[in-house]
Amino acid sequence: SLTSTTTQYMASVNNGTSSVIHLWQVTGTPAAGNVIISNVASPSIITLTSPPDAEQLGTSALIATNDNRLLETVWRDDRLWASANAACTFPPDTTPYSCLKLIEVNTTSNTVLQDFLFGASGTYSYYPAIRTDSAGNLITVFTRSSSSVFAEVRVAGRLTTDAANTLSASQLLKLGEMSYTAGSGARRWGDYMGAAVDPADASCIWVVGEYAKIDGAVGWGTFLGATSLTGGCEGVDIALTTDGSVAFGIVALSATVDSTGDVQRVSVVTGPADLSIKSTVFSDGGNTWTLDTANGADQVLWEFSTDGSSWTPFTAADTLFTLASAVAEGATQDVLFRLTMPTSTSSSNEHSATVTLVATEP
Repeated sequence: SLTSTTTQYMASVNNGTSSVIHLWQVTGTPAAGNVIISNVASPSIITLTSPPDAEQLGTSALIATNDNRLLETVWRDDRLWASANAACTFPPDTTPYSCLKLIEVNTTSNTVLQDFLFGASGTYSYYPAIRTDSAGNLITVFTRSSSSVFAEVRVAGRLTTDAANTLSASQLLKLGEMSYTAGSGARRWGDYMGAAVDPADASCIWVVGEYAKIDGAVGWGTFLGATSLTGGCEGVDIALTTDGSVAFGIVALSATVDSTGDVQRVSVVTGPADLSIKSTVFSDGGNTWTLDTANGADQVLWEFSTDGSSWTPFTAADTLFTLASAVAEGATQDVLFRLTMPTSTSSSNEHSATVTLVATEP
């Protein structure tokens, strides 16, 4: 919450034509005497020409990268980072491309610590959003495209211990799916990137990016992901270590059969994890068997178990039931299934159901 002693920082540049960053320091409310404007010299703050519009795969239509105004700033521990689009050349190639401009300012001494460009010859990078984690490491998310790449979402970052004015090689977050041709002229894009610190894990950064999406009327979509430079954002991950299927074969009406000889095993790759399970109804396309706590006409008793000693029925389709709680990372959990056939049915076709396992953080 804002108090009379709260200090906030903002940054601006005079329409991208100045080599000076105007650093705004506001303490409390922006009343007279509470605002300090400092001019921070940065000779290469913004190139004097706007970045070129970006090429993309599959069409001669360009994607608009707009201009070189500051897009975003983020402040933490007396360090302010700012991002912008810029025009770059990468010798010996003299062709201009759009690239990222990143600047770090020490807000105690009002000096520029880092001021650099990021991109590559033959590709167009644009609209970077930025965020720093609890240790001051930087993450950026942006769009990249070229004559051989649909507009895609990428992320890159740098540790505070990395060499000055460097950024790690970018990693793909979401692949572009088609050419973006909505609108007329240079296709409007961007300003739609975002990044935020996970409130439960300050080493984890959530990023949102725009990409070219197969979606007839619109042609673009947004994609959400989480990343960390220090091992955060682990979440949970599971894998099936068996074939992932159970075949009961031909079973008579009212008969019961289980999967004792074909146990399914779930491995918790990253954990711990709470495991839940759900099933669809049994269907052959023309006839559907309902689920309940007992079998009946066109009704099956469909159950699961962790060890075969006790069974839990799937009483409703597509409803999550608890399988196991707080399964440790590296541990496994067996799953068995038991089927009691209907007392009668009008169908003589083969029936099947799909079972889904869901892992969540405890």
